[in-house]
Amino acid sequence: MSLGTLCGGLYWRLVLFDASDFEHDETTRAVSERWRHVEAFAVLALLIGGVGSVATGAAGRPLDPGEVAVGFGVALSPFLWVVLGRYSGDEWSQTSAYVRWLFFATVLGSLVGFVWTETGGHPFEQAVRFGHVGSFALWIGGASWHNFVVLPTLRAHPDAADEIKAGARRFRRHLPVVIAVFLATGVYQAVRLLGYSASVPVGTAAGRLVAVKFAVLALLTGLVAINLRRARKRGGPSE
Repeated sequence: MSLGTLCGGLYWRLVLFDASDFEHDETTRAVSERWRHVEAFAVLALLIGGVGSVATGAAGRPLDPGEVAVGFGVALSPFLWVVLGRYSGDEWSQTSAYVRWLFFATVLGSLVGFVWTETGGHPFEQAVRFGHVGSFALWIGGASWHNFVVLPTLRAHPDAADEIKAGARRFRRHLPVVIAVFLATGVYQAVRLLGYSASVPVGTAAGRLVAVKFAVLALLTGLVAINLRRARKRGGPSE
């Protein structure tokens, strides 16, 4: 969750959010401050969860390459977050952008390491798993931006509604691909883990968990589809 929030959120911050959309510096500062708070919680969760995961998973044996990558990201992310705090008054400087890209690369490297550890280094399984956790990262990071940055800023600065929604529209274009990749890779992993038997979803604990996950995914996908349809009918961006 913490890796996904940081990775997907930083992708939005670097690729989808355009400060030049805004006419007022106070709005861009509000966006930056709200995202900074989300980052703080995600970095703390990554530090706690990452240390615990690496420590318990590697107890009594050497670290594998994936655990080294995760550990590197866990150690470096808090440092980079603190460094970014020094540019709070110069948020859009070139140096700040370089540090933020380094932050994103570090978190992405940890995500790749997490995938490596789970799959044992098999190329195809790695690709499938990375597609699954990567699409999840974009989804959860985008949801964090939308719920904790976009909507509060929109309420506080209604005069900047068009500019704020422009970033939401950019993310909305990603959603069909994100959902498709997440669903396809999830189905493949579920079949590989549980097989094709129709009794598996109710006959095993793992099957019931997978069934619940697919039900949640179907519900969320339906809500997204309804939201997109309403937005197209209104001729404007979804809130």
